[in-house]
Amino acid sequence: MARAAGEDSPFYGQTWLTYYGRPGIPVMGILGEHEIEDLTPLLRKKAREYDIANGRGLSVVPAFHLVYGMAREEIRPREDPHHDADEQLDRVAGVLEGKS
Repeated sequence: MARAAGEDSPFYGQTWLTYYGRPGIPVMGILGEHEIEDLTPLLRKKAREYDIANGRGLSVVPAFHLVYGMAREEIRPREDPHHDADEQLDRVAGVLEGKS
């Protein structure tokens, strides 16, 4: 796709390497399996490996693909640590912006 994308596309000349998930929930992907502070250097390292493998003319963009909404069978009480997705995602955003 990167090689076929037009110049006005965010995919033009780039491979996107994304780590997927929801912070704090391990079954929801790699973002739930690790603390964001630990995962960021792992993602950057893997992106460098792909960048080298791609060679010239095709760069790699590391990114997090955050799961925000999640369907549930039951209503969870407020004291459940998985209840407030906004708080978890605010924490991730702070790390990514260098505020934590």
